[in-house]
Amino acid sequence: MKYERHPLSASWPDMARDDFDALVMSIEKNGLREPITIMDGQILDGWHRYQACEAAGVEGAAVTFKGTLEQAESLVNDRHTRRSLTASQRAMAVLKMYEWRTGAGRPEKNVLPNSTLTTKQLSDKAGVSVATVRQVKDALAKAPERAEEIKSGKVSASTVVRDAT
Repeated sequence: MKYERHPLSASWPDMARDDFDALVMSIEKNGLREPITIMDGQILDGWHRYQACEAAGVEGAAVTFKGTLEQAESLVNDRHTRRSLTASQRAMAVLKMYEWRTGAGRPEKNVLPNSTLTTKQLSDKAGVSVATVRQVKDALAKAPERAEEIKSGKVSASTVVRDAT
């Protein structure tokens, strides 16, 4: 079955090519060790495992997520914060997750009540300083067209802010 990436997962940058190639080789050799997690018919966790299974020609096991939206967000956040990402990338991803969770691009019926998070709460979720979250917000306000560069790690939020000034 073909799946799309869930927006909470898509908030995070793609895996580095070398890491992805190593994952494909591991799946070819050992099979899929951890199932892919599906929510609302989309891949919540395991996007790269799913793609690696396709590349390796291996059938991937999937499980359906049974939990709240906050639990889904925590699952994705916990999985991705283990990766080697810059502080700007982590802050950007958490801001994008929060943007989606609070209704941007989603049907109104799915918006969570009382879902306002402070900059401190966002920084805690991302595992970065409050200053980093503020800098990413500032970069997005000054140069929203450079969001993908920050997400991918090609540029830091501080560089975007400096360039825009």
